Parts: sequence; structure tokens; C-alpha cells
Amino acid sequence: MSLVGNWKDVKDIAGHGAALEKKRSIPLHLAIAGPEGPMLDALATLVAPLTDRAVVDRVVVGPGDLSEAAMSGAIADGVDLAVIACEGLPPGIATLFEDLRRRRLPFLTVRPSPASGLARPSDESLKQIGGGEVLDLDIGTEQAEDDLFGAMLGKMGEKKLALCANFAGARKHAAKDVINHTAWQNGAIAGVVIIPGADMPILTGNQIKMVLELAAIYGKQMTFARAKELMAVVGAGFTFRTIARELLGLVPGPGWTVKAAVGYAGTLAMGRAAEQYMIHGDEWAGAARKKLGEVRKRRGELARETPK
Repeated sequence: MSLVGNWKDVKDIAGHGAALEKKRSIPLHLAIAGPEGPMLDALATLVAPLTDRAVVDRVVVGPGDLSEAAMSGAIADGVDLAVIACEGLPPGIATLFEDLRRRRLPFLTVRPSPASGLARPSDESLKQIGGGEVLDLDIGTEQAEDDLFGAMLGKMGEKKLALCANFAGARKHAAKDVINHTAWQNGAIAGVVIIPGADMPILTGNQIKMVLELAAIYGKQMTFARAKELMAVVGAGFTFRTIARELLGLVPGPGWTVKAAVGYAGTLAMGRAAEQYMIHGDEWAGAARKKLGEVRKRRGELARETPK
């Protein structure tokens, strides 16, 4: 039996890659808004797109023309996400939140972390003006970018890949979601399929789709030839199955539990190694051997920690 079932499955996988490329190319419209100050400046630096397919509007909230009344409609219709900086509570911010909710535009509220020394509105004051979900941002640190794009990704819906195409900070979070989802999916499939080997076409097909999604997240070219290359790598056995077998020693229990653990662990290992390949261009086999070494090291640590 072919690892990916039949020719239709191959074409489906190639089509999956083409669909992902289209999603990467979807135009993206974001807005950042808040009072003039360090918080808004930090957002402008972090939310600077890598391509011209993304537009980021900057809206100043506060004294002058853009105060209370002018906040209605200040953020354009159809914006995919508005990030609202609350460095204090400037005039017009309550009207802005009300306007966003009325037009059902998605938004994320950010405020300075306690350590920043900047004016920081309380939870209660933000709740009263409808600030919604609030993210404390430690601006000026690497963690700020990580936290911001992690929160933004959760609000992007079908435009997650477009966010990754335009902002490198979103990619790690998107990759983690894809790897974990596929690993849990394969673990569940492996645990319920009774006939030995019958789950392999499904598991392998899911793994190839996972790698294509990782390639889309990190901007690697996806073609039918690429899909065949991935099939060859997976079909050769590689060292991912060895990793899964190594993990069996850590998972006691009945057969279905062990099968599920192998499906989960093998897919997780493949996903993490593939992500390293996408980021660093490492040889896939080298990444797999590194992961295997980590697993064996952990097994040794557990063995030493276990009471005799």
C-alpha cells in the first residue's frame, strides 16, 4: 500500500500547498491607534510589514482634531485587526472602543507593563470603557514582539498565513499551533485504527500537509515537486520512527495508548525538525538525529531519577 494512499491523495496534497500559497498572498489591513508616546511608537516599530501586501494605518487618539467626536470612523471599515495602545486613557478612547464594537471590527487592547513606568490604566477602567481583551506589553524587549504577535494571531481567523507572510514575529506561534494540532490529530487516529498499518496513509498524509503548512508559514516555495520530495523523505522511514520508538519507553499502558503516543510523538518530532529546517536550512536528517539525542538524554535522566 502506498504511504499516501493513491494518486488522488497526491493531487490533494499538492492542491493543499497551492491553496496555502494563495492564503499567504491575501491583502492585509491593520491599524494601530493610541495617544502619541512611547507605546504607539513601539507598536509602529513592531507592526512594520515586510511586503506591500499589508497596510498599517496609524491613528492618533487624544487632544486636537482627533479627540472625542472624531474617533467615530477614525479606523477604516474592513480593517482586519486594530491594535489599540492604552498609555493612559486619552480623550476619545472610549468613543473609539464603542465605534469598533458597533462596526464589529476586531481589536486588541495593549497597555504598558507595570515595569515600564508609563501611565497604565487599571483593569476596571478599561472594562468600563469596553476595552475587551487586554495585553500587558513590556515594550523595548524581545518579549514584547513575541507576546504581541501571539495575541494578534489568535484574532486573525482565515488570515493567519497572511499575517505570517508580512510579520516574522507571528511565525513561531503559527508553527507551534500547526505542529500541535497535527500531532494530536495523528495521535487520535493512531489510537482508534485497529488494523495494523491501516493508519499509515492517513498519518503520513497529515504529516506532509503539516510540513507544507510550515513551509507556507516560513515563506518556502510550495510546488507539486516539493510535495513528492516530502513523500520520498517520509517514505524512506528516516529517523522519526526511531524517535517514536524511543518515546515508547516513556509511555506505559495498553496497546491503543502506546499507538496513540507513537502517532503523537512521531508527528511532533517531525514537525519540530521540519520547522528547524525551514528556519535554518539544516539537513533534515541532522535535525532528526539531534531530536533523537535529546530524547535519549531525557530517558537517561528519567532512569537516574527513578527510585530503584
